[in-house]
Amino acid sequence: MTYRIRAGENARVTNIFPQGNLENIDHNVIVTFSLPMIPLAKLDTKDTFSCPLTITLSVNGRCHWLNSSTLEFIPERSFQNATTYRITVEKTGSLLFPLSLSYTATLMTPPLSVTLPSHFLPENGIPLILNAAVEKAELEKYVRVFSLSGNT
Repeated sequence: MTYRIRAGENARVTNIFPQGNLENIDHNVIVTFSLPMIPLAKLDTKDTFSCPLTITLSVNGRCHWLNSSTLEFIPERSFQNATTYRITVEKTGSLLFPLSLSYTATLMTPPLSVTLPSHFLPENGIPLILNAAVEKAELEKYVRVFSLSGNT
């Protein structure tokens, strides 16, 4: 009787955190794998391994292996509000074991919200407080913006 053992077969992503609706936009992305994906002997040089993670809309940042089966993506800046991101871990040959499938998760940041301060004088204008940066031209599609002198 002959047995064939294949180490690393069916390596897969077990979780991406966070995913779904995100309340706090200051998160790193954590990816866990079912098997060690970088050699234990190389943990001192773990950040030299290529990053199998892509995020669209593009987010600049760096990958950092927390251990041989947990990858952390550290974005340079917070995620943007009112944005949907696709986080994909690609099947790649640069890991210790090939992934059996690519894995994709969706991350949605809080939608754009507009609030008014609790105290203001209408004769001085009505200040709008947005939870994200918005170009004036984009805002004008939905809100009429004008100065106190009546010029738009």
